[in-house]
This record gives sequence, C-alpha cells and structure tokens, in this order.
Amino acid sequence: MDKISLQSPAKINLFLFILGRREDGYHNIYSLVQVVDLVDTVEIERSDRTEIEFIGTKISGESTIHKALKKLSEYVGEKLSAKIVVRKRIPAGAGLGSGSSNAAIALYGLNKIFNLGLSLEQLREIGASVGSDVPLFLTHGSAIISGRGEIIKEVNPPLDYSVVLIVPKIRIDTKWAYSNVTNYHQPPEELLDEKSVEGDSFWQSLSNFDNSFIQVIRNNFPSIAKDIDRLKSFGADYASITGSGSAYFGIFRDSTKALNALMEKWDGNTYLVRPAKIIL
Repeated sequence: MDKISLQSPAKINLFLFILGRREDGYHNIYSLVQVVDLVDTVEIERSDRTEIEFIGTKISGESTIHKALKKLSEYVGEKLSAKIVVRKRIPAGAGLGSGSSNAAIALYGLNKIFNLGLSLEQLREIGASVGSDVPLFLTHGSAIISGRGEIIKEVNPPLDYSVVLIVPKIRIDTKWAYSNVTNYHQPPEELLDEKSVEGDSFWQSLSNFDNSFIQVIRNNFPSIAKDIDRLKSFGADYASITGSGSAYFGIFRDSTKALNALMEKWDGNTYLVRPAKIIL
C-alpha cells in the first residue's frame, strides 16, 4: 500500500471535570468524550521527502502531524517521509480536537502504508507524546478519559441523538482557560461508574453532567453562556461547551427540536452532526 485516505473526526466533551493541577504542570481531568461525524480527510502517500499541506484552513507553526511523524520516526528508528494532505472541515482552536485527531489518524495511516506492524496500543503510546487528546482518536470514539487525558476507558453510550454544534468567532486560549479555573471539583459518585453513561442510564445521568470551564465562560464570555442557555430553551436535553471552548453544543433526542434550533440565528458557524464510531 503506497497511498491511503482516512477520515479524521471531531470530538465533543459531554462532561469535563478538572480535578486539580499536577506537579508536571498538566491538570488531572475526568471526561466523557464522543466523536462526531464532522470530519477532515487525511490523505497519505509515500514520498522521497516530507510534505504536509492543509487545505481549507491555515495552520501556523509546527502542526501536530509534523510532531506525530517525528515521534513515529524516532519510535521505529527510521526516518519516514510522506506527502500528507489534510482537507479541513473541522474548525481549529475551538475545543473540537482537530489537531489531535489529525495526528492520530496520520499515525494510523503511516503505520499502514509503511507496514510498520505497530499495535493500536503502541500508536496510542506514541500519540500521547504528541498531545493528551491524541490517544482518544485511536479508539472506537466513545471513552471516559482521565489522568491528563492519556488514561482511556472505552464505553458504549447511546448514539441515537442529534448534536447542534456552534463555533463562534471568539477563540479561547486553552492555557488561559485552565489558569482561570478556580474551583476544582470531583465528578458526582454516580459518574465514576462507566455503566452510568451506557444505555438508558446515559439519559438519566445527564443531570450530573458538567464542565469545569462553564464558570470561566460565564464570567468572561457571557454571549456564549447565553447561547448555551438558549439551546436548552429550544429543547436540548443537555447543552455545554466542548473542552475549554469556544465551540458549544446541544444534544437532542428529538430531531425536530434540533432542526428548529439549527434554524435560529447564532453568532457563529452552525453544524448539525451526530455521534459516530471510529473504524480502525
């Protein structure tokens, strides 16, 4: 195999609890993460020299794919060269995991075209050295993550709902957002059992879902907080930000209510998406 084309999905954090700051400067988290069917396309081809191109958005500095290729080369002890073209649909810098997803899917594709024979567990290990969210995208796409994001427990929540996703023009710096979280808190005891987010229990557990960044958003970006409340008023079963923002979303069991919410005026780009599976 000399060439491969793969889909690279976005993610949303259905809940996100920041437990505290670690000695290494990262934070311990506890989060339920779900990939959705908003995807980039990653095309990888063997080449004599490395070329990485992004179509649809501008990526400044060293991309996560550059880092992933470098870490993979170091891991196998061989300089790997490839032409990689990423056709972007996922907005960058909005809490949707765009760069992490691209890096993970690139690792998976490079493993295939170079016949490296690495397991998913090995690819996740390499991915964790690129970024905390990268290993998630080397699972089937529904997981509770903890530690700094590298500890992954795959779960099977329901996927029969719609997501109204809104990406405002506002961008929120992740480091700034973490520095402004003042109240670390543990998740409710119920959510520590992964069965609480599977089957019908998922819907019963929604009242316990939360995001530790919400207060930061309410204090500093009231327009986003107001729109999250609007999503609830249109019938969202749950609404929040993803990651530290700035993207926010509402999940709807009723597709008609989702369509009605989508038709409203929002200050940003809107998407109607659904939860998805990653096929590896």
